[in-house]
Amino acid sequence: MLDDLSLFVRVVQEGSFLAAARAAELSTATLTRRIQNLETRFNCQLLNRSARGVSLTPIGQRLYESTVAQVESLQTEVGRLHTDTADHRGRIRLIAPINLTHHIVQPLLQTFLSENPGIQLSILLSNDVENLAERQADLALRFGNQIDSGLRQKFVGEFPSVLVATPEVARALNGAADMQALLAYPCIASLEERYLVLQNRQTGARSNLAIEPHFHCNDLDVAIATLESNGGFMHCPYLLVREHLASGRLIRIMPEWEGENRRLYMVWNSRNLLMPRTQLLLNFLVEQVGAIGARLALELEHRADELT
Repeated sequence: MLDDLSLFVRVVQEGSFLAAARAAELSTATLTRRIQNLETRFNCQLLNRSARGVSLTPIGQRLYESTVAQVESLQTEVGRLHTDTADHRGRIRLIAPINLTHHIVQPLLQTFLSENPGIQLSILLSNDVENLAERQADLALRFGNQIDSGLRQKFVGEFPSVLVATPEVARALNGAADMQALLAYPCIASLEERYLVLQNRQTGARSNLAIEPHFHCNDLDVAIATLESNGGFMHCPYLLVREHLASGRLIRIMPEWEGENRRLYMVWNSRNLLMPRTQLLLNFLVEQVGAIGARLALELEHRADELT
């Protein structure tokens, strides 16, 4: 019915069926039938037809005056939407983990926004499993395979983790390979970590070491800073301690032991159709973040070979 009302307004504004049909890119017969359907729906005549064109009946005048503003507003908004989707304009709402954003995502987003100036971006930093619908988010980056059937997901990449310690603790361990030796020293961990689940890359042996963290925090950068200040050991993403290891502020310990890589996914609500601008960001982050994860894994493997 909205389409028919729009055509009715166009006929009035163009002054004839022929001119309105050309403007709407319809045949005159199709346009005439659509207006007749509208008159049948209202059970009244809306237009007077003559060889000179059309004129409004009194009821047609009332309908035109009550709908023209809404129809024109709708046409303007539809035109804006077409422009936005074609030119990748509009706002995208993204949820992303805190530390991943600080170290990888934020620099990449600067590039993305500079390449797509018509896009506005809102980011919620959270390590929690936020409800995308409640947060009105288009996309979310999450670690771990998602079991929510209401979400679609796309694998982004894997990120390796390492055991690190302050230099004093590393010297005291003196190359120890027994995981139990760690329990003599303060443990720093993320909030959810209660066990060190690691596998020996040389023997295949597995370790499931229960830990009681002296300090734990949902912001791993804060946890790492605490480790440096207070001493101890920590199992954390290699991404976050690369510079610490390179400078000697932290030392990698027990390199033969490694945890499972953290698998990162991009997720979105399965009921939502991704707008072109959102698909553009999804593809960009999957490509760029995935490539960084692969490079980190190769770099860490090379360092592990040097240490063992």
